[in-house]
Amino acid sequence: MIVKSSLDNLPRFPDDVPTAPIASASFSKLLTNDDAEAGKVLEACQTHGFFYLDMRDCPEGEALLDESEQLLQLAIEAFNRPLEEKRKFALKKGVSLYGYKEAGVVKQTDKDRRPDSTEFFNIAKDHVHSIEPSREYPAEIEAAKPLIRDFTKNAHECGMVVLRTLAHRLGLPPTTFTDKNLISSSSCDHCQIGRAHV
Repeated sequence: MIVKSSLDNLPRFPDDVPTAPIASASFSKLLTNDDAEAGKVLEACQTHGFFYLDMRDCPEGEALLDESEQLLQLAIEAFNRPLEEKRKFALKKGVSLYGYKEAGVVKQTDKDRRPDSTEFFNIAKDHVHSIEPSREYPAEIEAAKPLIRDFTKNAHECGMVVLRTLAHRLGLPPTTFTDKNLISSSSCDHCQIGRAHV
């Protein structure tokens, strides 16, 4: 299912607003082992520590963008539930990262004691890939587990492309970093769908 990107509906960013330059790299070029693009990624990681990854220039990237748009629709459905229903799936603070977190939580580290404005569902990668027994999620999320499984697998592989690129540019064996990041291994990785209240 191809979903029209919600980014297509956004207005153009104003030219008169100051911005910080952020490096970008082409996912398509990284997939073809383009050495110049790999050099850009390494330089960005060694200097600022982050970069934009342009996913729009290849089928793998387009698939990941399409899955993210479908997850946006899932979030809209899941958050349309009444608050009392969402609370039935609450995460257990200090026990588990997974489940529902409602808006209005005050972080202990905030000296001004301001409540936050975001609510989210954290969905464990290990639950959707049957690595660990799953907790219960709302029906919309349970029905979307194949989508979440595809998204987490494809997002993980995207990260592995970057790690292989870095290993190559550093003159290391290609699996130096990827062997430590296996999707089949138990981890705290999760897919988060959320929304902010303004």
